[in-house]
Amino acid sequence: MCSGKDTMQPPLKLVFSCSGSADVAEIADRAARQLNRDGTGKMYCLAGVGGHVPAIVERTKTAAKIVVIDGCDIDCGKHCLLGADIQSFEHIRVTDFGMAKGKSPVSEANITAIANRAAVALNQSDVVDAVRSKYAAVAESSLTNSHQGVRAVAEAFGYSAEELASIPAEANMGLSCGNPIATANLKPGETIVDLGSGGGLDVFLAAKKVGPTGKAIGIDMTQAMIDRANAAAKRDGYANVEFKLGTIDRIPLPDASADVVISNCVINLAPDKAAVFREVARILKPGGRLAISDIALKKPLPTELAQDIMAYVGCIAGAIMIEDYRQKLKAAGFEHVEVIDSGADLNAYAKVENQSGCCSPAMDTPVEKTSCCGSSPKAAKPAKSTCCGSETPPPETTTADVHARMIELLKRYNVNDYAASVKVFAIKPK
Repeated sequence: MCSGKDTMQPPLKLVFSCSGSADVAEIADRAARQLNRDGTGKMYCLAGVGGHVPAIVERTKTAAKIVVIDGCDIDCGKHCLLGADIQSFEHIRVTDFGMAKGKSPVSEANITAIANRAAVALNQSDVVDAVRSKYAAVAESSLTNSHQGVRAVAEAFGYSAEELASIPAEANMGLSCGNPIATANLKPGETIVDLGSGGGLDVFLAAKKVGPTGKAIGIDMTQAMIDRANAAAKRDGYANVEFKLGTIDRIPLPDASADVVISNCVINLAPDKAAVFREVARILKPGGRLAISDIALKKPLPTELAQDIMAYVGCIAGAIMIEDYRQKLKAAGFEHVEVIDSGADLNAYAKVENQSGCCSPAMDTPVEKTSCCGSSPKAAKPAKSTCCGSETPPPETTTADVHARMIELLKRYNVNDYAASVKVFAIKPK
């Protein structure tokens, strides 16, 4: 049941697990309780649905977020709340994680996987805001292909030096985890859509492959990214590209309008991945194909990583299991689904992190030059010396601070043990 400490801290966030004696019900209940096991009053409220409907209804009146973890196979928790006219809540089925009643062990890995998903659902609005803020700051930074660390990340994940040199330098900010253009098999005249297009790296490369009779469209939820990509396209005379503001779970394009959909290290950031895959299926033409580079999990993350918002922003905590990725694509109607571990070293990101923390300018600090150690910021902030002699704002005001938490976590965990850079392929049936 809920402690007074939890219920007195608005805005209340509630986690309900269904009751029962089956193994999956026990997993659901223990996962819900794990969220507040340290007793620090994180605003999680715990209760078994069975027998507690009046208390649940009362508590939902002040709840900012409700999550139901259903352990039974008939969605009793969901129907209990709907029957009480409670319409707005996140619903998590234990069986969606490949666990079957009577067949799934009550293991710490299973419990942690469900608890992690519930934590993400509870903090979904915070996560989306953090993702948008972080990538807006990157878009407004001086990070470009001219920085050695940025180039090193892109090359580590499959881009050639020739490819990177052929597009606007500001299109590459070291945010990739693969090269979907290399596997999309683009043809002249095709329409290709890039989900989470950022500065336009893959859009500009795709534009060259589909040619003047084709079109490359980028979708991004961050206005600063759209502005950055549009400015580069206009300056360099790209006539067959377009960048649209929008989210990838509500793609601002008509049905059956794309031959190919690509994405590069973005779908892991989407809270509702099933909705993303349904949208991809909607905008693809019959027979259209999907080619994605993304991060997926080989095994559940440790709780500290999985529930850390900066690990989510850093493309790790929002990732789902490789098999879960396959199943969600199949559920959206795709055929010939493949999710392949590329074997790439995810620690390659340290190459750009280390540079932005030292010889390159802080990522949200405008600079007059882009050379490694010769630039000085325009902003008049209290000076602090760096290894290169440049002045930077106090640490709490720099975008590099966004990465500091990730660096701290990754020093304690080898992310390659848990996550993988994956190549994802799928076909929409004709």
